[in-house]
Amino acid sequence: MARHYWQHNRLESGQLVDDGFKDAGPGVDPLGGHAVVLDRRRDKALKDLVECCRRKLRKAKDETTQAMVLALLVSDACGRSGSDASDLGQRHARLVAEKREADTGDVLLGDLLSQPSSEE
Repeated sequence: MARHYWQHNRLESGQLVDDGFKDAGPGVDPLGGHAVVLDRRRDKALKDLVECCRRKLRKAKDETTQAMVLALLVSDACGRSGSDASDLGQRHARLVAEKREADTGDVLLGDLLSQPSSEE
């Protein structure tokens, strides 16, 4: 699936992103190393974010509210927007440098995310 995404710059409707999915950035082969990796089995930060989203979505009564809640949670985890995201590029570079796995050059997706709020 990572190869399909790399070649077409999109996933098809119905394709789910499975553990092991890699994205190395536009025009870079994800199987060549140095990629962001989705791996829920070993990525506690990602597991925590997914669980936080599930808890919050259970409280939303309709699909529109669910979409809005999920968009806000994802935006918050990815660095927000506007002035809150003014140093996003610098934060990303710092996190990649700090969290990159020495043996593969990969970075777990959760290592690039902000921690979910503990608020219910």
